[in-house]
Formats: sequence, structure tokens, C-alpha cells
Amino acid sequence: MNQLPDDDKNLIGFLQQYRPVPPPPSSDLEWNLMRSLASQKQPNKWKIYLFLFIPSAIVAVISVYFVMGDRNYQTANNIDDAEIENILSSSWQEVTTSPYLPQESNISEADLVLITGERDY
Repeated sequence: MNQLPDDDKNLIGFLQQYRPVPPPPSSDLEWNLMRSLASQKQPNKWKIYLFLFIPSAIVAVISVYFVMGDRNYQTANNIDDAEIENILSSSWQEVTTSPYLPQESNISEADLVLITGERDY
């Protein structure tokens, strides 16, 4: 084992020489401790439950709102085939004639016929 430098030996000797003497233990220390604990006011459990319940309820309501969402949309059962075809053809026309597409489009007439099933005569 390494020998301690002289600085450490001097420090250890100093601390041992001037070590404080602890006070004698009190004979009724346990009794005083128990009495002080008994006199302390206990926290109200309903306040703790309320503190935990309110944020939990808020999170639950927000979660249900986002999961359920806004249910005011049409389902496929309520739309007939002709209306679906009109929606698809109009949205396809909007896509193919979009001003954001380059002037020279890579979509050929044969591709349009395959996708829409209609020919421009």
C-alpha cells in the first residue's frame, strides 16, 4: 500500500487532536421524537387524490377527443357510385391540370385512358 504524504499525516493528526466531543444522548429522545410526530398535522388525503384526479381527467378527455375526432364526415355507404366517379374524375382533372405541374407533362394520353377509363374524342 502507498504511504501517505506528510501533508495527509499532518491533517489526520490535526483532526484527531481537535475532534469535537459529541453531546451525551438524551434519555427521552425517542419519546420526544414520537410526540413531535404525533402532533404534526396529517395531510388531507382528499387533496392528494384531487391533485392526481384533475390532471388525469383532463388528459383522458383530451385523449378521447383526439381519438374520436370529428365524426361529421360522409361514409362510403352514403355515396352512390355515380357521385364517387364524379369526385374521382374531377379530382383527377385538377391534378393533371394543376398550375404547379411543369408545362411538359410526362403523363401520356394512354396513361390517362388507363387511369380514368375515358378517352377524349
